[in-house]
Amino acid sequence: MFPRVARPGLRQLARGGTRRFRMAAHSAPRQTFVSAVTSFAHPSSRFHTSSFYNAEDKGVNEASQDAEVAGKTTGEGEEVVSELEELRAKIAELEARDKESKENYVRSLAEVENVRRIAKRDVENASTYAASKFAKTMLEVADNLERALENVSAEELQANEQLRLFHEGVEMTNNGLLKVFGNQGVVGFGKVGEEYDPNLHTVLFEYEDEKMEPGSIGQVMSVGYMFKDRVLRPASVGTIKKM
Repeated sequence: MFPRVARPGLRQLARGGTRRFRMAAHSAPRQTFVSAVTSFAHPSSRFHTSSFYNAEDKGVNEASQDAEVAGKTTGEGEEVVSELEELRAKIAELEARDKESKENYVRSLAEVENVRRIAKRDVENASTYAASKFAKTMLEVADNLERALENVSAEELQANEQLRLFHEGVEMTNNGLLKVFGNQGVVGFGKVGEEYDPNLHTVLFEYEDEKMEPGSIGQVMSVGYMFKDRVLRPASVGTIKKM
């Protein structure tokens, strides 16, 4: 006969299971511990409990990754906004410089046009009125010839043949000079009876004369001359006093 082996009772089995549970609690990590507890309590639900905690940890990791990505996205968004602001400031600065450059360009064109117009006018005046100084110096010659002709009376010319011939020579010289003046644009003005014009006449004196209209020219002391559209010399006159 074989020797009789004693079988453990229910109390011994319970004590052994409790001891194994305590050892697993101290030695295993949290997830393993929970799995052990679940397996010990409900052996049929081991797979479901482990999947639950794995899904929970996975969700925490995904949330952490989403938060990290969101933080990076926010930081990148702020950098993009900052760069946009800098670009807008640079664009505004460039537009201001462009506007200033255009204004300076237009102003420079206007200045160049003014200089060109002034230079053109000076050249035209120089060519047009080049003979004005020479003509002005010749006015005294014309005045002297005119006075010489006026100081000889008709009776003296009839009585003296040589004086008449000399008078005719002076008159021809005077007419030739006036013709040259006319060809160069120099024209005389200032005659008795003309209306007084302060732009053309210089009044030397006034006198009363009932036969003439007040304010008109009564005497001409020296003839005035125009050179093209300019007064080369005003006429020196005496006017009739207004009553």
